[in-house]
Amino acid sequence: MQTWPDGWREVDENARVRLRGEFKRALPPTFPLDPETLEAIAENSEVDEFLFRVSDGRVAEMHLPIRGPGGVTCVLYSSIEDWRVRRNDLKR
Repeated sequence: MQTWPDGWREVDENARVRLRGEFKRALPPTFPLDPETLEAIAENSEVDEFLFRVSDGRVAEMHLPIRGPGGVTCVLYSSIEDWRVRRNDLKR
């Protein structure tokens, strides 16, 4: 089991299915990633952010504005380790 940064938690299979559906509805047709290739692995529901594993091994941190206005944003990282390192850098 992974440990996650503050505010983040691993998602279960039911949440994976639900999140894939929510993203499929929210993503514009021009979005560069195919929702079918994404697997939700973690969420930070305090800020409506989700971490997805892409089929090629990268991870995508996405913001899905569930409780407010705005569109989906996405930042791609080469791996889960890259995401963790860069998140630490962003906090400084």
